[in-house]
Amino acid sequence: MTTQNTENTWEDVQIKTFTNWINNKLKINAHPIITDIFVDTIDGTALINLIHSITGNMITHNSSPVTKYQCLENHQYIIQFLKENNVEVVNIRPSDLVQGNRKLMLGLVWIIILKFGISGMVEENSNAKNALLAWCKAVTSPYSNVSIQNFSTSWKDGLAFNAIIHRFRPDLIGNFEDLERKDPRFNVKKAFDVAESKLGIPKLMDVEDIVDAIRPDEKSVFTYVSEYYNKFSSYENEMNSRNKISDLIKNINWSINARNDYEKRAVDFLEMFEAYKISLEDFKKFYDQFISKFKSLNEIAKILNEEFLSIKTLKDKIDLTHQLYNLKKYEAPINIRLSNLDKGILTSKVNESAHFDILSDLVKDEENIESEVKKVEEIKQLFFNTAEINDQIEHLTRKENQLKNEKVKLLVNPPLIFEEKINTLKNIQEIIKKRTNFKEKAVSLFKEHDKFNKGRLSVDDYVKCMNILGCSIGNALEDKLQNDSINYFTFDDYMSTVNNCTIENINRAQLKYELSLLGSSDNLSLSLLGLSPNDCDKLNNSGRIDLNKALNELQD
Repeated sequence: MTTQNTENTWEDVQIKTFTNWINNKLKINAHPIITDIFVDTIDGTALINLIHSITGNMITHNSSPVTKYQCLENHQYIIQFLKENNVEVVNIRPSDLVQGNRKLMLGLVWIIILKFGISGMVEENSNAKNALLAWCKAVTSPYSNVSIQNFSTSWKDGLAFNAIIHRFRPDLIGNFEDLERKDPRFNVKKAFDVAESKLGIPKLMDVEDIVDAIRPDEKSVFTYVSEYYNKFSSYENEMNSRNKISDLIKNINWSINARNDYEKRAVDFLEMFEAYKISLEDFKKFYDQFISKFKSLNEIAKILNEEFLSIKTLKDKIDLTHQLYNLKKYEAPINIRLSNLDKGILTSKVNESAHFDILSDLVKDEENIESEVKKVEEIKQLFFNTAEINDQIEHLTRKENQLKNEKVKLLVNPPLIFEEKINTLKNIQEIIKKRTNFKEKAVSLFKEHDKFNKGRLSVDDYVKCMNILGCSIGNALEDKLQNDSINYFTFDDYMSTVNNCTIENINRAQLKYELSLLGSSDNLSLSLLGLSPNDCDKLNNSGRIDLNKALNELQD
């Protein structure tokens, strides 16, 4: 293929791509489409309508120019608008455009695509290209057989297009591993067809423009891929918001259930405590009577024991006297002989009764009740401890191990309540640890990629870090690139994006913003957030989340 033929080929592809891109944008505001990019743009109205569609700004112009001067004036308005928005237009004059200079007209359209296609108004041409290239690399990084280095040859096998779609909508591509590098035509056609029919991404190029070209036109590929970015950067934000809101909704719902459980158990506790107090008062009366009676019984037992011994002594004395004086042996009536009087130690006989055994234990434990109360008070203090979580877990675990060999008579199941408390603290500790590790990892990545210790990252390094962290970068990247001169991210910029990846300290305004990314302000379906009815039974309203109720749970 000759140099001239190659030149004509890429120009034809560029003309087709740019024409399709312009028409796709013109349709947004129902402006007339074009058929010939060189003829239909001579009077400037098509480009002014294009700028209106993609920026929302309608430039003051001659809407129906009939003279060459009016056409020149319209193009001057366009160039002036670009300059006012810090877009550099070099060596392109209105007269060149009116005269139909093909190269300069394509150059002007390319400037508009580069500046407004994905990133708003940017001063340097390389910024938007580098940003989009970095995004493509980040999105396709999990795919080992995809390596995007440019907007030309890296796309010839079609795998890169499919990988981007698969990353966000795997259901549309199926098994990515089934795609083979040796069948680029199938791959490119599959991606183009899916993008157009399922995602609404216009088919700006033909399959042949990618597959059959030795080096696909860079500007055309960039223009087409920018539509993928426009589609999926918002989808990326939606996924991030969906995940954050889903997590938040589950925790709000858990909180509502837990609060209800707390209130019910607290009320039940007070009712049980009141009944306990009444029973305790009744028992105190009985207990006082019992202690008095029991003491009386003990006194009687003492008298009986002593009387038995005295009677035994008397009997012995009788027997000895009869022996000394040779009197008949005295035989007491059978029912009152010593053998029938000997009942042993009477308190032992009392303790043989099961009922009296329990009462006897109570009396015996009366002396130890203070130590039992002290044990429970110590446990209470541990449960009300506000020290660091690690310290709390350490103290509770130590006490739990101690109680394994020690009975707490005033508690039913001490190990169970300790296990519940420790597990709760460990769960909270795990959440805090994950957040801390996440931020520490983010800081470490920043330092690793800040090779010259300037406290900032290039766009490419910023995107790499965000991809490793799994953070959405769409809005942050776009907002930064809309600045007319700064093409790097400071540490504060970087950490702002990192913090937005979590739901830590989220407030009502932030939740409303996240909801706006999902296009909802009143309710969301459970399925959209991947939640089951059990995850949000307190916020579920006929299969949809009651977002007003959720918002009311957050601080201002």
